[in-house]
Amino acid sequence: MSHKRFGFGAVAAVLAISLSGCSSTGTAAPTDQASVSPNSTGTTSPAPTPPAKPAQETEAPASSSHKTAERTMTPAPTVPVEGAYPGAGGPRPAHAKPATAFFKGEYGGEDTALIITPSGNIGCDLSPDFSGCGVDSWMESGLYMDPREGSLWWVYFDEGKKPTVGHRGDAPLYMWNTPKPQVVNYGEAIYYKNDVCASEQNGLTCWDTKTGRGALLNKSGYKAF
Repeated sequence: MSHKRFGFGAVAAVLAISLSGCSSTGTAAPTDQASVSPNSTGTTSPAPTPPAKPAQETEAPASSSHKTAERTMTPAPTVPVEGAYPGAGGPRPAHAKPATAFFKGEYGGEDTALIITPSGNIGCDLSPDFSGCGVDSWMESGLYMDPREGSLWWVYFDEGKKPTVGHRGDAPLYMWNTPKPQVVNYGEAIYYKNDVCASEQNGLTCWDTKTGRGALLNKSGYKAF
């Protein structure tokens, strides 16, 4: 029986083919490293969420209560003439108290409120029918004089008219002391009907709240409004 022998050249060719096949299948293909996550688990991490922008600060609007206060601020009381009680000629002051001393009207007539200042120099008869105030020092000093009537010391408060100074021959009711007139201390105010009188160190201011007419009286004179 005969045996076939393979030559050295054939063996070398076979080995070359085998090695060539191993080389082509054993080399790994290059990969795109940028697409591979470094996460060891093999999963792709989501893109990080940018931090939320802080809310923009806005300038606080002006306080509405402050604006309201400005709109509703009560104006200072007006002074009709220099030295008069602030608010004279207007409504009755909130702190004014009712008159307490009265001369009873006869035959169904109106009562008359009687007041006097702490010094006793100024007194008033206040009535819906007739109102007026007298200043004793004018009568003594002759501050206001009339050639025929003499000293003018009584201020007439005729309704709707500017008060005027004049003569009075009889004694006003507050001088009768029946009853004694109400003393209106400095800083106080009294009212009767539409008449208001406010007493202060610099004088007595009386006015009609209906007409706004009145006057400031003191030893130096009177100022009507």
